Amino acid sequence: MKFVKDLPFSNWGGNIKNTPRYTFVARTVVGVENLVKWAKEKNYKVRSAGYTHTWSNSYSETGQVLVTLLPLSEASTYPSPEPPMNSKYLQSIEVVKDLGDHAHVRIGAGTTNYQFRAWAFEQKKWTLPMNTILVEVTFGGTNAPICHGAGIKNTTLSDLVVALEYVDSNGVSQTLTDPAELKAASGCFGLLGIVTAVTLQVDKMSAAVLQPSKPRIPLAVPPPPDYPIPAGVDMKGITPEELKNAQAEFEANCKKDYGEFFWFPYNRRGWVNCWNQSPDPPMNVQTFPAPLDAFIQWIGAWFLRLLTEYPIFKILPGKVQGWFLGWLAMFQLQGGDSASSIAPIIALKSDAMHFQRGVHNFAPVNDMEWEIPIPEKADGTLDFSVVQRAWWDAISATYADPSGALRVALEMRITGGSDTVMSPQRRNKATCSIEILTLANTSADVWRPYAQTVLDHWSSLVDFKGAQLPIRPHWAKMWQGYKVRGVAVERYLKQVAYRDDIPEFKQVLSGIATRTGGSLDDCRARFSNSLYDQILFS
Repeated sequence: MKFVKDLPFSNWGGNIKNTPRYTFVARTVVGVENLVKWAKEKNYKVRSAGYTHTWSNSYSETGQVLVTLLPLSEASTYPSPEPPMNSKYLQSIEVVKDLGDHAHVRIGAGTTNYQFRAWAFEQKKWTLPMNTILVEVTFGGTNAPICHGAGIKNTTLSDLVVALEYVDSNGVSQTLTDPAELKAASGCFGLLGIVTAVTLQVDKMSAAVLQPSKPRIPLAVPPPPDYPIPAGVDMKGITPEELKNAQAEFEANCKKDYGEFFWFPYNRRGWVNCWNQSPDPPMNVQTFPAPLDAFIQWIGAWFLRLLTEYPIFKILPGKVQGWFLGWLAMFQLQGGDSASSIAPIIALKSDAMHFQRGVHNFAPVNDMEWEIPIPEKADGTLDFSVVQRAWWDAISATYADPSGALRVALEMRITGGSDTVMSPQRRNKATCSIEILTLANTSADVWRPYAQTVLDHWSSLVDFKGAQLPIRPHWAKMWQGYKVRGVAVERYLKQVAYRDDIPEFKQVLSGIATRTGGSLDDCRARFSNSLYDQILFS
């Protein structure tokens, strides 16, 4: 295996920096096996990484071992290349079982979303039911944090795992297929070992019928009744009848196969991208976005990266930065004033989920995301007013912040629940996945107080009985160092949010490790780090 000694490491967001003693490039399963055996002999901890789109400290650490699933230059070159699959780097896609409406597809851990999207378009037969927008990410990376999902009818990617292949603490390849074990192991933060492949249950290909829109922000996600509208929000000319109709449309959008809402700072309009799927897509359907549009997005993100690094841009007030970037975003996004004002766009579902290309080329950002359960009302229906309040509380905090800390976007997806033990969506009937993003070069003295204020709002949300909602962070986003209801997040996770889940998780992992010739202590010694030691083992 190729390796580099004492190579400084930084994640894409730039908030995690360390210097592993060795950085290895994974090329074969045998190579990973030999690496783990060597690390065991030398008493090193081993963690893996891909495009490094994780903000929490899930990586290797100074003096330990990092193994990357991609060539070293691929994740750190801008504009980032979009190479085809290369079997030399644990990249592969293989249909192992055809079940009619579903199939089981084995995917190498180093395979990227871009490669899977290209494969899905070429064969036009199978698609994932949900995925991230981002194409520059590996399947090992999207599966590990147990959070990624989209659509109220869907679970998370980890819930789709029917087989998990990994190299254990003894350097031996293992394959798990027991559904009871996979409920913990499918998303286990890499603590069982270095994942080399996952087999996912995919759906028969369908088409997405897209009609994105740019309604005024009170009509995109209507404020809850009697909500104090921030002074900066333009309500002029909006009638009670329009708000009533917008409420019905919003709730209908939340129930669609895919539902996502964007607000770019200080913009009077939002962007709504909610759609349903239809079976039997036309075989002559074109790629979406069209090749030229995809290239413009890809290269445009890189130009914005260069712009935000320019000294003159950095000295602009935060509100000006946010307004300008938001104006550019809304300019390039498709959509009319309402969904009915543009002709439907028919795309393969596997393309529609990746509607924005080149995200990896964009300027690094700070990203805090939380998963908020959508509770039921007294009549048993979902209470979407909680979703609306979370959204508007973030907007209110933005207008109340004189520093202009929010400079990229407020983004919200409606997702389902999860059966995976450590998933933040577990036990939820439905989930509001909501996040705030700013440029990574925004001062921590500006960003952190604002983000904490938003989190304070979200953590105060209650159901119709007045009970606090058990919100949980997206494991891969920024949550370390914040507080929930006055308690450090790390303590909140251990003692409140995952109080019952952590013992169950450890018990299942311990059983797996023992059955395969090791122990949970061996897993911790070989694959944990300071973050997981603190949350799970202390």
